[in-house]
Amino acid sequence: MSLENVKIGDKLRYLGGDPVNGGQLVRGFVYDVVDIDGDVIVIDTIDNGSWAIGEDYRNTDCFEKVEECGKSTLDLITNLAQEVAKLKRELSELRRDVQVQAYEDGVNIGNQKLLRKEVYIYDTE
Repeated sequence: MSLENVKIGDKLRYLGGDPVNGGQLVRGFVYDVVDIDGDVIVIDTIDNGSWAIGEDYRNTDCFEKVEECGKSTLDLITNLAQEVAKLKRELSELRRDVQVQAYEDGVNIGNQKLLRKEVYIYDTE
């Protein structure tokens, strides 16, 4: 991991392999950078306090910076909800069109229209 690009507030994912880790860090977990002191990055380990990362600790390759995509989770959920609502409207319109077409394709029987055409297959054995 390049230490030059990391700043306070960034997020780092623990990849495993820290020689000093005795179970305090969880592989795959994302930690917040809370301090930078020269060549040392400090992350908050939540339950276990803070953890130092740097060349002197031989653990810089054990972390990767998590890139933020610019959209919050709430924005993504809102976009998905809007897309679902749009798809539901389209489905309702298609359902209505199919019902109208089925009615128009109905067979005249006297003064009644057959709205459904059903085919039954009977077992002759």
